Amino acid sequence: MTTLDTQRAILRSSLGRAFVLPEEAWSTAERLFIPHHFAAGEHVIEAGSSVSALFFVTSGVARYYYLDARGREFNKSFSSVSALILSPGFIASTVLDDRGLVLCAAAIGILLN
Repeated sequence: MTTLDTQRAILRSSLGRAFVLPEEAWSTAERLFIPHHFAAGEHVIEAGSSVSALFFVTSGVARYYYLDARGREFNKSFSSVSALILSPGFIASTVLDDRGLVLCAAAIGILLN
């Protein structure tokens, strides 16, 4: 199994706990996710910014944190495998050199149609 196949299997296993999709739908969806390397400390999502893609970490650690009024960082949570989503007020960054899959906004539109 290739690294991409492994990443897609992790994606399917994780999302399959929340969504029941027919095989054909999974086949279409998984091809739209593109492999991505996240550098250690990379800010994947900035608080308050618009998001143009869905980021899914398949190996490594994601850190979710927020800044107080004085600019001090406070950890919200850590996650080893998860979809990274925007929630106003916190930041998502990678802790290690992580691997993941990215689904861009245009591909999300394809899935919704």
